Amino acid sequence: MKKEQSPQALLFLLLIHATLDQGQSDYAPYFYDNGASSKNGNMALFSISEDTAVGTQVYVLNGTDPEGDPVRYGLTFEKGSKEYFRVDSKSGNVSLIQELDREKQDEISVLVSITDGRNKVVETVRVFVTDANDEAPEFQNPPFIVAVSEDTAAGSSIYRVQAVDRDMGSGGSVSYFLQVVVIRCQTSPFSKFTIDGHSGILRIKPGETLDYETTPTHFVTVVAKDGGGKYKGRNQVLSSTATITVNVIDAQDMPPSFIGTPYFGYIYEVSVPGSEIITVSARDGDQGNPNPIFYSILNGKGSGTMSVVHPFDVLMVFHLPGSDGVFEYVHSCFTRTCQITKLHKFLFSICYGVPVIKLHCSFLSSQLLAVEIDTPERFSATADIVINLLDTNDNVPKFTSEYYIARIPENSAGGSSVATVTANDPDSGPWGEVKYTIYGSGSDL
Repeated sequence: MKKEQSPQALLFLLLIHATLDQGQSDYAPYFYDNGASSKNGNMALFSISEDTAVGTQVYVLNGTDPEGDPVRYGLTFEKGSKEYFRVDSKSGNVSLIQELDREKQDEISVLVSITDGRNKVVETVRVFVTDANDEAPEFQNPPFIVAVSEDTAAGSSIYRVQAVDRDMGSGGSVSYFLQVVVIRCQTSPFSKFTIDGHSGILRIKPGETLDYETTPTHFVTVVAKDGGGKYKGRNQVLSSTATITVNVIDAQDMPPSFIGTPYFGYIYEVSVPGSEIITVSARDGDQGNPNPIFYSILNGKGSGTMSVVHPFDVLMVFHLPGSDGVFEYVHSCFTRTCQITKLHKFLFSICYGVPVIKLHCSFLSSQLLAVEIDTPERFSATADIVINLLDTNDNVPKFTSEYYIARIPENSAGGSSVATVTANDPDSGPWGEVKYTIYGSGSDL
């Protein structure tokens, strides 16, 4: 007959089983640490290029459970931060889901986790974003405008530009050069300038000069180029351009010039005092900074001469045969036009305290002198001027004798010459032609 177990024996067996169960350990899973250069493990110190395409598998989370239980992976980010990666919980494959930009964020904090269903391990790791040559140089503080005097010496430094490239390494280095345009086989005005490739200092090229009168403004295009670098698997060089506006300041290097030369003046001898004969004008060659011009007379040709009679006023006087006219040329020192006018008789034989020089001629030719009075160089110009007196019918014929005595024999035939009389008219042309008639007693003989 089978012997039944007592309740005490059953309790003893249960205690032994419980004791054996409590002796077994349950360890947490863990990541493999394969180093920063590996693309599988716990993602610590992992580096990724900023030009990596979205959707690319970039890493594999890899770990194990000591008991051999299957594990699952997780990947999260701190609250409020941008999420760049996503992980497949079973395979551990990590993919890029947002574009990277090292210049904006060069380090990403990631929370990676591994669990066996009972235990979960979370680690905070840093992922570094490495540079790609995706940034072009950027010029600082535009626009670029500089004023340069036209007499600035060749080789002088006139401006400096600066461009910054936010890339690293060779892609962050910047060099400069000028963009030269060839139009109809001729180089652009940029050939007057040169730029230092390293410093960005713009200079006037040796042997070149600036000329306000020819080109008052130059537009110089500067190119800033980086040193090149990898981008999406290929090498690329990026550049940008900027325009420097060079405004040339006029310097005193050009003489004045008369406008409308040569000058010819005409005046009738019966013109009233103050009548205008001719207006002459000279213009400063430096139009950007013009100076007052002083006029004077160099010399005269013909039957007379001219004379300067006042430091700021010029007097030109001449007397024509058969005329009572005295002609005067007066100019005020602070105007640019001057007039030749006629004064009556010799009323102004003394003008401005200087005796007038009287001349006898029917025309007068001379040279006018225009001088810039406010410059040490005293730039000047000359112009020819010819003044002609036009005749009018203002003279009566005059006989060569006050009276004539003629004798004729009483038997002289009709048509015989009795006497010859002569009269002269100093006027010219038709006004100087003399016609004769007789009247009085015996005028019918």
